[in-house]
Amino acid sequence: MKTMFKKIKFLTIFLFLSSVLSAGAQDKEIKKAIRFADGDQFDKAKSIFEKLIQERPNDGDVYYYFGESYLKSFFSDTISTDFLEVCDNARKLFEKGIEVAPNNPLSYAGLGKIAIYSGDFTKAKQYFDLAESKFPTKANKLQLSKEDQAEVLLEIGEAYITGPQKDVEMALIKLNRAAELDSKSPEIYLLIGDAYMLKNDGSTAKANFNKAEELDSKSPSAKLRVGKLWVRAKNWPDAIQYYKNAIEIDSVFAPPYLDLGVIYVRANQPQTAKPYFEKYVTLTNNINAKLKYVNVLIELEDYKEAISQLNDVIKVDSSRNDINRAFYYCFFEIQDYQKAKQYMDKFFGKVKPEKIIPSDYIYQGKIYQKLGQDSIAILSFIKATTLDSANCDLYNYIVDSYNKLKQYNEAIKCLKLKIAKNCSTPGDYFKMGLNYYYLKEFGKADTSLQWVTTNKPEMMNGKAWMYRGICIAMADVNSTDTNLAKQCFEQHIKIAKSIDSVKTANDLKISYDYLASYYYTNKKEKDVCLAREYWNKILAIDPNNKKALDLLKDTAGQCIK
Repeated sequence: MKTMFKKIKFLTIFLFLSSVLSAGAQDKEIKKAIRFADGDQFDKAKSIFEKLIQERPNDGDVYYYFGESYLKSFFSDTISTDFLEVCDNARKLFEKGIEVAPNNPLSYAGLGKIAIYSGDFTKAKQYFDLAESKFPTKANKLQLSKEDQAEVLLEIGEAYITGPQKDVEMALIKLNRAAELDSKSPEIYLLIGDAYMLKNDGSTAKANFNKAEELDSKSPSAKLRVGKLWVRAKNWPDAIQYYKNAIEIDSVFAPPYLDLGVIYVRANQPQTAKPYFEKYVTLTNNINAKLKYVNVLIELEDYKEAISQLNDVIKVDSSRNDINRAFYYCFFEIQDYQKAKQYMDKFFGKVKPEKIIPSDYIYQGKIYQKLGQDSIAILSFIKATTLDSANCDLYNYIVDSYNKLKQYNEAIKCLKLKIAKNCSTPGDYFKMGLNYYYLKEFGKADTSLQWVTTNKPEMMNGKAWMYRGICIAMADVNSTDTNLAKQCFEQHIKIAKSIDSVKTANDLKISYDYLASYYYTNKKEKDVCLAREYWNKILAIDPNNKKALDLLKDTAGQCIK
């Protein structure tokens, strides 16, 4: 630990003082490396840690914070950084730390972090308990200052609020204990503030960030945290000011530059944003930083600039397969599907199965769809469902491809699966109705479409009413009672005309045609005048419509009022 010293007998006072001064200097180096890691400058942090391991091979602190920097690199860029690889590197360092310094609690806490990030809370607790078992008691006589005990609790508390499955209450228990042991540590209050942010308690979070700032006015971290708080509240002016304050405190601390760039892009000020992104990349000076910038550009849907940045990356390092992934995502979004497929094939030719994420298959499926290869697209989307069964949008892509292939029964099966998952939309019932319609199962089609007209009657400009009218008319072809179909067509016309009669013109022609035929042929409600009105409405949309022209000619002089 940073301040844990063993009593050494038989040394001169001079030698003892030299060892203390040396340890203090190295502690400064650890802090320097931690600062680089906190600022996304992982290569610089790694260089310092590797040097420290050579100089101090039995210091458990060095191994812990080196391993921790690997974990931070993942949370800094969760898209292009491989989680399993990061955990493997960190685990080796933590295990080495335990080997050389078995009574140093930090590396046990590190193994607990890996367990909790992997979703194994039981194993995590075992490691955290082991870490706390190294605290001094009347029984074990171990030496560990209160400040160092607080540091261990801080690291444990952090694990509970940074992992994918969070336990904010447990985090606060650990962090509040840490604050009792070391009330002068600003890092503890920053994490307590983070915990309250997760509880949506912005006031308490800010109070703790302010406390951290009081304890260390030269640290930009508190300013950065408050800036993020204001971003969350969508208070952009205050957020910008706090980020700029963080830069004023420490102009080489990289994260505020990235956050400012994002804010200005979202404010549609790309030229203002660009220098901040460039400064971030310059400070971090590594491929991960470039790729993180690419991820931001993708999130902001600036795909052309993302491609430009990726081209800069491959000039330095073309070996990383996640670059191929980013390329094919971006080329798809700018509708260059041939280039998208080119990079997609490169990616899947290199990728290990365990490193494939759902969006890889989703984009693969979309690319095949755009290239007219829907049979292959369906296979890609099905693979995506095996990785992310909760993503209901995947079923929409599969249904669309089945429809293009005219495999209506398969489309219906897929829609039923989605409905069974309780994530259906009115559009799913509409698609279900259409697929039954294509199969000429008009009764089942009407049942699905009726759900739409009851729950979302104006959806798609009332189109469900039109198809219901068609289905009822077809189902009742031998019946004299076609009044229900007539009502559906009338409702469709009412909705379509009120929304956009130009956009809905082709659908309106269908409804006008039915109603014209209805009033011309129905014995109970025959009305040639009304029939002619509807044929004239058709001609207003389609002046050369032969059927309407012929029938108007045939019925000339028959409209008697």
